[in-house]
Amino acid sequence: SSYAPGTHWNYSNIGYAFLGLIIAEADGRSFEEAVKARVFKPLGMNNSVGAIRGTDRHRYPIGYLPYLTDRMTLRPSPVAPAPWADIDNAAGSNAATAADMAKFLRFLLGLTQGKGSGVISDASAVKFLANPADAPADGKGVTYGNGIGHYPIDGREYLHHTGGMVSVVSSLHVDAEAGVAAFASTNIGYAASNYRPRDITLHACNLLRSLNAGVAPPIPRPARVVVENPKLYAGVYTAANGDRIETVAGAETLTLRHRGAQSRMQDAGGGMFACEAPEFQVTGLLFQVE
Repeated sequence: SSYAPGTHWNYSNIGYAFLGLIIAEADGRSFEEAVKARVFKPLGMNNSVGAIRGTDRHRYPIGYLPYLTDRMTLRPSPVAPAPWADIDNAAGSNAATAADMAKFLRFLLGLTQGKGSGVISDASAVKFLANPADAPADGKGVTYGNGIGHYPIDGREYLHHTGGMVSVVSSLHVDAEAGVAAFASTNIGYAASNYRPRDITLHACNLLRSLNAGVAPPIPRPARVVVENPKLYAGVYTAANGDRIETVAGAETLTLRHRGAQSRMQDAGGGMFACEAPEFQVTGLLFQVE
């Protein structure tokens, strides 16, 4: 089905790669060169690149992936060095130092104040964040537009984005009202469990906001993986062939009972759970909640 522009959103790597080709055609140079001239240079991001290439490999940390990549992975688990991949399309080929990402976060904060910071006009900056499309699949009240998610979290409004390459996953949050922002990146990918360092950047914003306000810092979320509302998934499920599984809710956990054995389950997001039980290690278990 199709939708009127601005009324629906669903993420697409192919869509962003296609936009990169359009940029290259309209600008008369590669996407890599265009993003350097139009974004990195005006913002002073002099140690950033618009393509990930083997010639720069010495600048990157070694990346890691789960040792077994054919299955849902519980965290933590054994890991192995990830293969290298050259990437030059607009769906995720930008790399930057921590100092340059701080400059980019300042740019995003400026956008919320209607400032284009030399990248776009101030008038365009206002339009850039205006009228995002509903993105209910990402959460209640979430909207998305121009590569930026708008997330209501604990009564506050954040700009938010995550990304993942072969073995690197990243996250940023911007609290425009408080004037703070945070970015985090890690060199291990858990694609099967949809891991992003979201909790880290959200907590960093909370810490900065508390520091500026002179109040006690908030308690961070647990470092371990927890299940939100485990009772939602608890129950007994019977297949047409009579096979029976039971999921038992703890305070922040979900346990699987199947064929006389008991094993761990770990929330991978979107109703998907990684399972310790051998019979579900590859596929995991998906719950559809209505």
